[in-house]
Amino acid sequence: MPLGEYCAGGLWPSYGNVGMGTGEYGFASPSQTPFSFEVLSEATNNFSEERLLHEEGQFSAFYKGDLTHLGISVAAAVKWLKIKPGQAFAVENYVKEFATISLAIRHRNIVPFLGWSSEQDNLCLVYKYVKNWSLHDHLYSPGRLLTWPTRYKIVFAIGSGLKHLHQDVRPTFPHGNIKPSNVLLDEEMNAKLGDFGLPRHFCQYDGETASSSYRQMPVSSRGYVEPGLLHTDQATTSSDVYSFGVVLLEIACGQPPIILQQDQAEANSLVKLVWECHKKGSIIEAADKRLNGEFNREQMERVLRVGLLCARRGSSQRLSMGDAMMLLEGVGF
Repeated sequence: MPLGEYCAGGLWPSYGNVGMGTGEYGFASPSQTPFSFEVLSEATNNFSEERLLHEEGQFSAFYKGDLTHLGISVAAAVKWLKIKPGQAFAVENYVKEFATISLAIRHRNIVPFLGWSSEQDNLCLVYKYVKNWSLHDHLYSPGRLLTWPTRYKIVFAIGSGLKHLHQDVRPTFPHGNIKPSNVLLDEEMNAKLGDFGLPRHFCQYDGETASSSYRQMPVSSRGYVEPGLLHTDQATTSSDVYSFGVVLLEIACGQPPIILQQDQAEANSLVKLVWECHKKGSIIEAADKRLNGEFNREQMERVLRVGLLCARRGSSQRLSMGDAMMLLEGVGF
């Protein structure tokens, strides 16, 4: 669909078709052989509390692991997922396919996947450890304030990684779990997408009905999920774009996707609030007040507008990642 057709409501000037760019490819992988659960248990000191990085809902937790005894020099983040009895075979078949693709992905804005373990009812996914916390931590931790240039850099890093998954990886590979806690920052504040591919698919193996998946979903994920997919758990490139749009608005506004004011009985949507500013002709009013106006106005408006275009309710009305990146770069602005 031409980008001009996305621009109803005056969000963007109409200018016709835009070509699609290509990204980086990567093929080297550490190993196609899975780790044993015993090795990962040893690497995480039996998944001890002192190695716990964070928990995600009732299904999984990340632990810091040491794999130097295997000749792997980088620290690891080991995600241990809980599998209900009787579901291990279905999960293992999925994970083998997932791992084959994931081990081949090498991109500067994607956390490297190092391997996996699937034994009985224990499933572990192993990623490179990134130690400078997440975008969520930097946006909301007391005493921290990301400057606009850093936020703008992060916007492009997230978009670059997601575009690579959508356009350069074959078969097409939705991330399925885009949110600030899964955007990890290194010491130079370079953003990298982590925890990709499996988590949004995992609930289909938990022995529950599809209609219960929303209730089981971690609260931290709900505001980033396309409304039409709340009860299906089927990640797509379009649902990734929706999540990307919400994250763009969150970066620009400094507010979570679901907002509950003290004087309000019901939560409000960040997407709705930004739309209201746009309809009043003052979209810039949605910018994070903590920045005190210290941002490039044109860049801020681009991020807010692209965020709204990506977070449209109708999947057919959303941008592709290639088109979203072009708009962020100012093509057609």
